[in-house]
Order: sequence, then C-alpha cells, then structure tokens
Amino acid sequence: MKFRYKKLLSSLISENKIFVSFRLPGDNSYQTIIQKKQKINFIDSFNNIDNEKGFIFSPFHENIENKTVLIKPDIVFNNDSIINEIEKIPGNFVKEKTFENLFSISKEEYLKQCRKMIDEIKKGSFQKAILSRIKLIEKKTNYDSVNLFFALTIKYPDAFIYLVNLPGLGTWLGASPETLLNISNGRAKTIALAGTQKNTGQAEKDVVWEKKEIEEQNYVSDYIRNIFGKFNIIDFQQSKTSTKSAGNVFHLQTDFEFNSEKIKNKLGKFIQELHPTPAVCGTPRESSLKYILKNENHNREYYSGFLGTLNLNNTTSLFVNLRCLKVLPEKLALFVGGGITQDSIPEKEWEETCHKAKTLLSVIENLPIK
Repeated sequence: MKFRYKKLLSSLISENKIFVSFRLPGDNSYQTIIQKKQKINFIDSFNNIDNEKGFIFSPFHENIENKTVLIKPDIVFNNDSIINEIEKIPGNFVKEKTFENLFSISKEEYLKQCRKMIDEIKKGSFQKAILSRIKLIEKKTNYDSVNLFFALTIKYPDAFIYLVNLPGLGTWLGASPETLLNISNGRAKTIALAGTQKNTGQAEKDVVWEKKEIEEQNYVSDYIRNIFGKFNIIDFQQSKTSTKSAGNVFHLQTDFEFNSEKIKNKLGKFIQELHPTPAVCGTPRESSLKYILKNENHNREYYSGFLGTLNLNNTTSLFVNLRCLKVLPEKLALFVGGGITQDSIPEKEWEETCHKAKTLLSVIENLPIK
C-alpha cells in the first residue's frame, strides 16, 4: 500500500494538482486532501472562517504575492482508502514562475543584519524580533519530494510533517515542532515555544538554559495570556515550562488549554490575534513586524506562517510553518530564523540557524538513490 501511496503522490505532483498530504504528530497514518477544482481558493477575510472547512496554508504576512489558501476537502483519504477516483481529476498545467526572488543569505550579511537589529533593540524600538534567512542548496539527482516527505515522517515522529502542492505557489515541505492551535472535543490548546540550543544528545532534564532563552520563552507566554484576556478566557490551564526536543535542537515549551466555547464563532479573530506570535515575529508585535518587513531583504512567503486542518471532523489542527522548504526548479530553498534580543551574540545566532537547517538537511542528504 505504501508503494501505491507514493506513486499516487508522485503523480499528483507531476500533474500539478492541488493537494496536501500530512502526518499529525504522534500518528502513524498519513492523510491526503485533494481539491477537484484546479483553481486556488484564496481566503480574503478571516471573519467567516468558522464556517469554512479544509486545509489552510497561510503566509507570515499577507501581501499581493502571498495570500491565505484554503484547499477544499473534495477528496479526503488515508492509507487504506481506494484511490481510483483520484486518477480521474484533470491535471493542472499552470505555468510556474521561472523567476524566483529567493537567494542565499551569507554569514557576513546575516551577522550584519543581526548587529543592526540588536542596536535597534537597545534603542528601545522593540524587545525582540526574529531574523530569518534562506539557504539555497542544489538538488541532487536523487532528490524526490515524495521520498523526502516519507523520510521526514520516520525521522521526526513527534513533528507535523506535510507536503503541499499549489500551482503557481509551488511545492512546500516541512517538519514543524510547533502547534499554533488545536481544537477538539470542546478543548482548545496552544503552546508557547521559544528559546533554542543545540541538541548534543543529552537528556531533556539535563538541559541548562541561559537568561536570553528564558526571556524569549516568557515573551511568548505573556503574549498568549494577554490574548486570553482579550477573549475573557480566565479558566485556562498552564503547564510548567519544560524542555522539548525538536530534531537537532531543544526548545522551551509551555502548554495552554481552555474551553473552546470561549472562541466559538470567533475563530478567525482569535487566530489573527495569535499569529504571528513573538516566536516568529517579535514583541511588541506591531513594531517588530514593521521592522522585519522593512529590513529583511527577502520575502518569507509561507515560512513562519501557519497551516493545518480547519473544521474537519469537528477538529482544527493548526501548526506554525517552521523547518520548511520550497522546491524550486533546480534548487531547494530552506527557511530558518532565530529570536534576537539585546543579549544576543550574532555568531551564536548564526550557529542556531545552522542547527535548525540540519533538521531538513540531515534527511535530504540521506535520501535513497533513485
């Protein structure tokens, strides 16, 4: 069955059909959603999102080129489904953009941007901001997006693994460690995930955190509690902050849970308040976002946006789009970033992005030869 499943996904990509295949954290099965109408469905407003169903793919920041997409759940199947009907869907031969405004950012440039951001923080413009970069790597002859998708599901059982294809917007893959929002059985859950250090094989309980990383995580926790106040969410549960392993790195994580009735018919507004969190943008949000959009010399596109199922089987499972890449005609564009504060050391921040890039690179480099 797995061979047939791989063959199906490969044909969906080759025929440029609108689809997403994913594996939820801790799950053993894959799910695939295919839209029959081969025209991308953009969401113009989050106001009525409570009534929508499907798979949502949203950028870091909405602009002319990058808008929120909703893949309609015309066909939803898992490993054991009959797939004959899928073969009847016509292919989509939208001409992809030949020009890609994506380029690798050198270490020298990243350090320069980092120092500039630290100076701005010390001036009091904001407390924290995320500095991202792109790493372009050549496609090897053995590269295959479907093989990478399945390899990621094996390597990272506790991550959200996805493969999405959108004509005109490209093919994206990722292994996200961060939940944005999960709603199921009357309960809503979100997490504060921030602070990063290299995973050298030690036990999670033995990881020691410095002031800078602890403050980063506190910014996100405070941000979430502030949003709860806006929605009159008082009776929430908050876990102790703990260390979480995420591939090649460790993070600090705090879990939050509350009654989902509090955001009934307000889902769109709640998501807009929640995203982008200080973990992918900064704090305060308005000033850090303004700085990022003005000073980062690349378009993040869908990196550090969010994605996942929306109101399917009475469940919403959204994740932050981290540890991801975009497939280009001859290269792969890996997106990585890190939180910058006044205590940041530029060289260490660069090293952090290198460790994060290895989450995908370590799997890409070991793909089987065709």
